[in-house]
Amino acid sequence: MDVLGTLRETIVNVQNEISSGVERLRLNVAPSSAAEKKCVADAVDEIVKTTAGSDMLLKFQLSLDQMSIVADEGARLANLCSTRMGRAQQMCKERADAIMTIDSFLRNTSEMEKKIRDLSKQVDKLSRFCNQAEQAMTYLDALCHIVRDGGRNGLVTRAKSFSSNNHQHGSKPCSRSQHVNSSH
Repeated sequence: MDVLGTLRETIVNVQNEISSGVERLRLNVAPSSAAEKKCVADAVDEIVKTTAGSDMLLKFQLSLDQMSIVADEGARLANLCSTRMGRAQQMCKERADAIMTIDSFLRNTSEMEKKIRDLSKQVDKLSRFCNQAEQAMTYLDALCHIVRDGGRNGLVTRAKSFSSNNHQHGSKPCSRSQHVNSSH
């Protein structure tokens, strides 16, 4: 059993030594940031000193410049596209509103027809009123002539001439000027 105990102690010692060695390696491999920067700068200097490295860095710089130019152009075009899309959206909205207005107007044709019929009835009433007013003016004109003539004989003659004029014109009353002209 002694042999097993010794073996066990040896394994623990080896394990401790390996752990401490790994810890020391980590400290040696991960230098401080200043040392790391110096190491990177030295590596870049070595690459730049060679022609191939210098060409590669120049191409890399040109590629970065090109990417910057393309990115700026892409941003400009994206803004332009956004503006145009906004205008297109506004135009589509206006046209859609106009179409909806036309649609609602066309759906209400029965209402429009009713309004037109009401207007037609009002026009007929106004036409009848105008005819009656014209007829009354004709009667008043005839009375005016009778008063001027000073006799009743003119009234009978005028009434007969008025009725004959109405029958000739399809019961449409004569205008004032026609009646006055026919009496002279």
